[in-house]
Amino acid sequence: MLALTGARLAVYAFANGSRAYGFMTDEYYYLDCTEHLALGYVDHPPLSIWLLWLVRATLGDSIEAVRLLPALAHCVTLVLAGWLARELGGGRRAQAFAALMTLTSPLIFGVTATYSMNSLEFVLWMAAAVVIAKLLRGTTTSRWLSLGAILGLGLLNKLSMLWFGLGFAVGLLATDARRQIATPGPWLAAALAALIFLPNLFWQHSNGWATAEFMRATAVEKQLTYTSPVEFLLVQLFINGVPFWPMGLVWYFRVAGRRHRLLGWLFGTVFVLLLVSGSAKPYYAAPVYPIVFAAAGVWFEGVARMRVWLAPVAAAALVGMAVLLAPLGFSLVPPERLARALEELGVGGLTVDVTEASPLPQHFAQMFHGEAVVRAVEEAATTLSADERKKAFVLAGHFGEAGPINFHRRELDLPPAVGGHTGYWLWGPGDATADVMIVVAEPGSALLENWREVVRVSAIDCLWCMPYLTDKSLYVVRGPERSIDEIWPELRDFE
Repeated sequence: MLALTGARLAVYAFANGSRAYGFMTDEYYYLDCTEHLALGYVDHPPLSIWLLWLVRATLGDSIEAVRLLPALAHCVTLVLAGWLARELGGGRRAQAFAALMTLTSPLIFGVTATYSMNSLEFVLWMAAAVVIAKLLRGTTTSRWLSLGAILGLGLLNKLSMLWFGLGFAVGLLATDARRQIATPGPWLAAALAALIFLPNLFWQHSNGWATAEFMRATAVEKQLTYTSPVEFLLVQLFINGVPFWPMGLVWYFRVAGRRHRLLGWLFGTVFVLLLVSGSAKPYYAAPVYPIVFAAAGVWFEGVARMRVWLAPVAAAALVGMAVLLAPLGFSLVPPERLARALEELGVGGLTVDVTEASPLPQHFAQMFHGEAVVRAVEEAATTLSADERKKAFVLAGHFGEAGPINFHRRELDLPPAVGGHTGYWLWGPGDATADVMIVVAEPGSALLENWREVVRVSAIDCLWCMPYLTDKSLYVVRGPERSIDEIWPELRDFE
């Protein structure tokens, strides 16, 4: 375990220095969220933001500091996968193989390459799975309360913990563990989880159930990019890159895994739910995979006893696959080399939720957005007089534009950014007025009709960015037709 965690931290150290492309747009947004600590946010619960605030307060906000926690989360996850393999009856080889699969899964190391609540999700799901395995061996009140606490923290991190809860409920009903429903344990766990999640519910109530509105708007948007079950399955097989995990699922439903079959039902429920949804992004299924990696480790250990050559061959295959796909998860090579390689392979412009592509995969393209936006705002600010610059604000239409401006504004003396996208709308215009603003918008945007004087002053020029960003320009607007408070309600955008 020490060797594997050391390997993961070595990759973190190698990829996050001068080689790093930059913060993703989402990371800039999360950093801005730490300036507005709350019990909730439009598009996510608060736990990941509180932890990021703690990181900034103790380690600073360099790219190495911000991405340390996801790397550590991956390390903890692979240890928990080994621990779960032990709970399933596996020996040292099973534990090591489960941990190795968790380390080398391209889907997991891709998610944990940047900061988000998704990296914390792995730890919470696997911690809950270990507790469930212990409960299947013998129930105690303390174990049920531990499960409830983990589920509650999981909900404070990301609402997808509800999928885990649904899978657990299906597993209870589908196995001999259903007799536990008649005991206080499951109900104590559910009550404790709800109690821990209660502060976020209070926030939702106080803010008009903003997350529910965000989820409805997002669901409508996703209907436009339907993914068939076959496409989802093929993508999972490709981006997970681990050929052994199906055997873990089979193990749960064979005689050897009967005691822990509930975990097999849990995995199957979550996977099928995402498979048939038609709108699940590829990484949604990522946190459930280590549950079958653990079982696959136990299966592998039994097979390897009869075929001594299998262990080194399998380990070499896993490591080789990870090394081959690592440049798609971490910024290990210059962007021009990566773009050229992807073009030669015929897979350039990989996207998740948009149709127009960059030469780079979408998550990498978004690491160049911040620098491009900041550069354009710097150019636009030079057109303002000294008096205008003191009172000017940037009006951004997307969190990916507002976040980098606010992160860099003090060091570069930029106007602060406000906007109507997700959390920015709830935070309001603050001290902003509509007298002089730099507006980031597409040509002909209805937003620009709120000012009598509109002057295009700069464009967003970025070779590697997504086209939806470079289609926008920056305008200096003066002579407002209405006040910012009158304009603000029309800016609300929770998609």
